[in-house]
Amino acid sequence: MMKRSGGLILAIAAGLCLSGCWDQTELNDRAIVVGSGLDWRDRAPSIIVTEQIVLPQGVSAKSALSQNSIAVSASGTGVLNAMNKIQSYLSRKNFISHRRVFFVGEAMAKHGLLNVLDEMTRNPDVRLRSDAFVVRDATAQDVLRLRSPLEKIPSLGAVRSRHLLGAATGTSFLDFLIAAADETDFATLPVVRVRQEGLILGQREEDILQFIGRAVFSKDLRLIDYLTVNEATYRLWVLGVLKSTTLTVPLPRNSGEMAVDVRRFRSKVMVNWTTGIPNFDIRLMAAGSVIENPTTLDLKKQTIVKKVEQAMGATIARRTWKMIHKVQTRDHADIFQFGHDVLRRYPGRWNTVKKDWPAIFSAANVTVHCDIALLTTGVTGRSPHLNPQQFDQSGW
Repeated sequence: MMKRSGGLILAIAAGLCLSGCWDQTELNDRAIVVGSGLDWRDRAPSIIVTEQIVLPQGVSAKSALSQNSIAVSASGTGVLNAMNKIQSYLSRKNFISHRRVFFVGEAMAKHGLLNVLDEMTRNPDVRLRSDAFVVRDATAQDVLRLRSPLEKIPSLGAVRSRHLLGAATGTSFLDFLIAAADETDFATLPVVRVRQEGLILGQREEDILQFIGRAVFSKDLRLIDYLTVNEATYRLWVLGVLKSTTLTVPLPRNSGEMAVDVRRFRSKVMVNWTTGIPNFDIRLMAAGSVIENPTTLDLKKQTIVKKVEQAMGATIARRTWKMIHKVQTRDHADIFQFGHDVLRRYPGRWNTVKKDWPAIFSAANVTVHCDIALLTTGVTGRSPHLNPQQFDQSGW
């Protein structure tokens, strides 16, 4: 009994020595920011910050169509200056540690992000494991004022959309910072746009957010180019970080398109650099199931399935090569981490060539091969809307 009492006394004494939160702020005294945006204008003050703040009564609202957040904007000479102005509008302490996403307007992205990144990386309240998006042909303000038909917090809709397209979420801002700090990598961010009147609510139409690809930045962090959704998907595949997606691939001789739900992606990049310029051989591999076949091809025949696999692989390889070639010749930006592959394969040579890597990357030879495996052809082998005599038994 004495031992138990002694242990209890020691525990209480240890607890008294622990420091508490001297600047503790109650949850009811905080304005929780879940999304924010950065915009640029040519007249001073130039930087516009917009914050999407959760309404206290909106978190538990049953309908996503009800107003669960507000958007507040202010302009300033810098990010923190604008945020301080926003604080002057609020009756609660501005709290950004729970921010999950922020948007960069196209004008801001073209002007450059070097200056604004200082606050976003130095401020201890900023959450680095969050998502960031460029807003094409619009402002971040426009996005943060949209309503979402399915999400209680509208700004989080873009994060969920990106996840459903096969990309990891919660890392795009951190990946951007890592690429920006790398000697040879070029930073990228996913891109969204405001689609006019894409959402029907009752008798009226409203704008809606749409994911449309990826933005490419220069080494001084200025927006220089865009990739389409398909190009962005192939880039993720090359990098080996694509999780899952649906591929709709056209077949030869105007045979139509076929959609495949792919759940397993792999990639392998091999570099060979003996003399002259480097050669990169990219091997893409995927396995999935056919989920739509509006063609006349008879997928009950294994010979036809093999031809479809070969045709799909050839089409994807060609598209991936065109995407890489575009980035090589137009942007001169290594967004595929080819420099890392050279470093691993030829560490001794890398120190002598890394300063000239953008030019070397632009001239490099790239070949792409793709192997598609169709594990299943769906619930039905043959399309039920066709008669047996209508099936194409030969392929092409």
